[in-house]
Amino acid sequence: MRLVSLLGVLLCAHAAAQPSDDAEIASWVARLDEAPDPLHADYTPAVHALCALGLRGATAILASLDAADEMTRLRAQRVLDCAVSRHFGFVPGRGFADNPGGDARARALWHENGAYEFRADRSARLASIARWRAWLGQHASRPAPLPDTLSPSALRAGLAEVEPRMRACLPAGTNVAVSITFAKSGVVRRVRLPSAIERTTEGRCLREAARAARVRPFARPSQSVSVGVRGTGRH
Repeated sequence: MRLVSLLGVLLCAHAAAQPSDDAEIASWVARLDEAPDPLHADYTPAVHALCALGLRGATAILASLDAADEMTRLRAQRVLDCAVSRHFGFVPGRGFADNPGGDARARALWHENGAYEFRADRSARLASIARWRAWLGQHASRPAPLPDTLSPSALRAGLAEVEPRMRACLPAGTNVAVSITFAKSGVVRRVRLPSAIERTTEGRCLREAARAARVRPFARPSQSVSVGVRGTGRH
C-alpha cells in the first residue's frame, strides 16, 4: 500500500523530462551531446530522456549511430542498448528480475542485428543500422506493454481532477486517510473510509468524489493506495 498526499509533497516525478511528441523528441536528438555527465561522458540528459522512451527513442537516434563524431555515436549506442533492454523487461534499479530470460534475448537480438559498435568501421556500422532500422520498423509502432503497477505520476494525474472535490467535502483543517482500490482498467473499484465518517454527509461526499477518479490502465488486477485528504471546507 502506498501513502500519497494530495498536497503533492510525497509524489516525485521522474527526474528526466518525458517527451510526448515528435517535436520534443527531435529536440532531444538535437541535444544528444549537451551537458554530459562529468563522470560518465557517454550519458547526457538527452540520452536518459530518449532511453526512457524505449523503442520510440531508439528509432529517433538511428541516424546518430552514423554521426561523424565518435562521442555522438557512443551516446546513440547507449540509447539503443537501453531501449532494447527495456523492451525485453529491464527495469531501472531492478534489472531483469521480473523476466529472467530478458537479458539473454536482448543480447541475442543485439548480435543478430550486427552487434553495433560505435568505433567499428563505417561499413559495419551501416550494415548494423540497416538491420536495426528494419527491426524497429516492425516493433517500435506496437503498443507499449502496460506497466505492472500504478506509478506515482500516474496516480497524481488521475487524482488531479477529483482532488479539489475530495478536499471540499471535509471541514477546513480536517485530515482523513482514504483507501482507494483501482481496477486494472483504471476505474475505482472500492473506496474505504474511516468508520467515524463512513455514514456521515462528509463521508458520502468524499466517497462519491473519490469514485470519479480515473488512472491509466495497468497490468496488475488491482492496486490499493492510501490517500491523505486535507479538508478545505468549501463544499
